[in-house]
Amino acid sequence: MIIILILPIFILLFSTYATPSDKILKNINVAFFNEDYTPISKLLIAFVSSFFKGKSFYTINSQEQMQTLLVEGKVDGVIVIPKKFADSVLHGEPTSLEYIPSVENLQTSLSVYRVLRTLLQEFSYTVFVKNPDVMKEFTQYSSHPMPGLVVRGISEEKFDYPDLMVPGVVSLLVLLIVMMGIGTSITREREKATIEGIILSPVSRSAILLAKIFVYMIVGLIEATVLLIVGQYITSLNIEEKFIEVLVFLLLGMFAYLGVGIFVSTVFKNVEASMMTLFGILFFLALTSSVFIPLEIMPKFVRKICEFSPLTQVVVSLRKVLIANYDISKLKFSVFYLIVFSTIFIVAAIISFKKILK
Repeated sequence: MIIILILPIFILLFSTYATPSDKILKNINVAFFNEDYTPISKLLIAFVSSFFKGKSFYTINSQEQMQTLLVEGKVDGVIVIPKKFADSVLHGEPTSLEYIPSVENLQTSLSVYRVLRTLLQEFSYTVFVKNPDVMKEFTQYSSHPMPGLVVRGISEEKFDYPDLMVPGVVSLLVLLIVMMGIGTSITREREKATIEGIILSPVSRSAILLAKIFVYMIVGLIEATVLLIVGQYITSLNIEEKFIEVLVFLLLGMFAYLGVGIFVSTVFKNVEASMMTLFGILFFLALTSSVFIPLEIMPKFVRKICEFSPLTQVVVSLRKVLIANYDISKLKFSVFYLIVFSTIFIVAAIISFKKILK
């Protein structure tokens, strides 16, 4: 009854709150760092802000404030309006705004960036006149360039949806094969009564679990390697430069998945119950991992729960490593959390496994 009714109801309720809506989109925060201080730059701020719901755009006055907001993830991005922006616009000279994305909110930051590029194309058609009669003779010349938008802090080649999706999808697929594989192995042996033969073998019970973990670690690494190689060819990611960091987080993630899978496998006595429970856990982890739905646009209480998902820690860390060139030293919390999470579940699995063999 728990598997058939309670778990699906929980997933349904959680997915309803986790799925973004129009109201949640008001939580998008973008800051303007205006170095121009002219009516034209103020018009640009008002023009861009008018296309978004809620009070999501505001102005900051210092570099220090900008860095603090970006590091703490309190804004999804910062738009820098450079000096002499108005002069360049009025004289038809090329000019560009700078967009600094938030590494903490990469998915939402990318969405804002794509919208801003579209809005700037519309801004180039704005007429700066006081006399409305001029509109009767107004003609837009193709030689008048629109303001550009340059990404700063992250390589613009990597700042695209495919580059964001590859780390998430790879982590999710590795989770699928590892957790579902090991999660039914012990249950299947109990159901077919082959576990008695394992008990009689001259091998310690801990060694049996470690052997299973080792096998599925190899399987997971092979799958991850193939997927990452393919991902490198279809995106702008340079995985070879960050190979050590990627390997560390994939291994930590697999240990976490394996710990959960083994624990579930030792709890249930038949494969059907084990598979249904693992499928529910897998669906929950996928829903709360920011693979498809950005965490920053979820309600706050849902986001707090999602941040403690092991898959979330792996996906977010891999994105920071591959897109923002983060080192492991900047991701100590994620490393520590994954180690603790894996240790707890693997120890619990060993204790549970020893109990079923008595």
